[in-house]
Amino acid sequence: MTLRICSRSKDVIEPLLKPQWYVSMKDMAAQAYNAVETGDLIINPKLSETEFKKWMENIRDWCISRQLWWGHQAPVYFVKIDGESQNVQSIKVCLMKQPSEGKWWVAARSIEEAREKAAAKFSGKSFTLERDHDVLDTWFSSGLWPFSTMGWPNSVPP
Repeated sequence: MTLRICSRSKDVIEPLLKPQWYVSMKDMAAQAYNAVETGDLIINPKLSETEFKKWMENIRDWCISRQLWWGHQAPVYFVKIDGESQNVQSIKVCLMKQPSEGKWWVAARSIEEAREKAAAKFSGKSFTLERDHDVLDTWFSSGLWPFSTMGWPNSVPP
């Protein structure tokens, strides 16, 4: 095992586990599996079909967040209700285990859209929004390129 050592203090640098954002891949994997089963998708060589099916049967959720200072910032906002005790990090940790904790988060393309969603979700309550500092991972960000080059978010490509 390689131990990372600080160049200044010579201390061992230990990784710090942080809560992450995930995208559920089960539905997409099921669709891909069914496409192979029905013949809509053909995998060549045929021998690779077995490996493909194993991957789709054992699919894991995709971690799309990173704790970097550059990149596309995750479009999620924490709704902090005035007068209520809420800890962003502890709720984000709970969100990984209990999706019901997602009630304190809204996903939106802009702060204005986030305010609208939060106001609808928590009608009658006073709140502030805090955008998550995580950025999207490189693979997920690269998927945004076709949309951004075709006018998104101002126009939706056909």
